[in-house]
Amino acid sequence: MDLSRKTVFITGIGSGIGAATARVFAGYGANVTGFDLNGDAADQIEKDLTAEGRSVACTQGDVRDEKSVSQAFDDAVGRFGSVDFAINNAGIEGALCSFSETKTEDFDEVISVNLRGVFLCMKHQLAHMESSGSGVIINIASIMGLIGGAQIVQYAAAKHGVVGMTKSAAAEYAAQGIRINAVCPGAVKTQLVQNVLDTTPEVLAPLIDNIPAKRMAEPSEVGELCAWLCSDKAAYVNGAALPLDGAYVAV
Repeated sequence: MDLSRKTVFITGIGSGIGAATARVFAGYGANVTGFDLNGDAADQIEKDLTAEGRSVACTQGDVRDEKSVSQAFDDAVGRFGSVDFAINNAGIEGALCSFSETKTEDFDEVISVNLRGVFLCMKHQLAHMESSGSGVIINIASIMGLIGGAQIVQYAAAKHGVVGMTKSAAAEYAAQGIRINAVCPGAVKTQLVQNVLDTTPEVLAPLIDNIPAKRMAEPSEVGELCAWLCSDKAAYVNGAALPLDGAYVAV
């Protein structure tokens, strides 16, 4: 795939899936821009890819704050002239516990980052893409946006919402040349997943043990699916919620 002369905007670009996706798109020749709540991590990705001769611009930003989202996206457009692809990846898992013991403030925080944050990003991305007459948005959801899971109510609720927004927006903007899909990873070998395994192994260990493929996904595999979805090879894929889970939801 050749994504040269294209620009991708990635939230949560500083680590995990976001960082791996940035490297994948850079490898296919795309300009890479985006932001992360951890400004140091965003700076490091920019330094690493710039040292490899890539065109990169990363900043600190918070998906919960509309002004921050708008400014980061406007800066990306100003730097590269346009944004062709957007990957809404930033997210948190929240405290994993029983439904009745879930704190309201924790539920609100996860919804604010994982659902409202995607809404704010899409709002500004779609306004830009609508004016340019083309574009691709990929929302990083989860298999928990397709199925349920014990002790993970706030995360599952947010990710189901992301899948719903994806389908609704795809139906609205398809005639304008804009494609919007959701990628729904299962267990991915990231620090976020490792943190859960370290603190509450009883939540994720059964999921990982029951993956038919008998392994977790590599973060770069999520990035490769995103790159394919953004390419012309996926020109008729729109409004889909694609699991990337080693057949977990198939059984």
